[in-house]
Amino acid sequence: VSSLVVGLQETDKQVYFTIGPNPVHDYLNVYFLHPSNEMREVTVTDISGKIILKKNTRNQQLQLNTSSLKNGVYLVSVTDGKDILVKRFIK
Repeated sequence: VSSLVVGLQETDKQVYFTIGPNPVHDYLNVYFLHPSNEMREVTVTDISGKIILKKNTRNQQLQLNTSSLKNGVYLVSVTDGKDILVKRFIK
């Protein structure tokens, strides 16, 4: 078994957005740290990759209703068409 790492790039985009509260109860807040006129796609998936929720926004904050999620680990990803950033949260 072999693997190949093509490349990693350090970037300050790690702070592109924050989420809270974590662990979450009924609502997850997504806060974008830099204003943008570009559409951002926010996707929540379960740990297996199944898409649970998808929203588009240009706002600097987005509130996602997570009340129907079962307890577990989820991923929230944000893309602006160029970059995709992912954070983990617990319900």
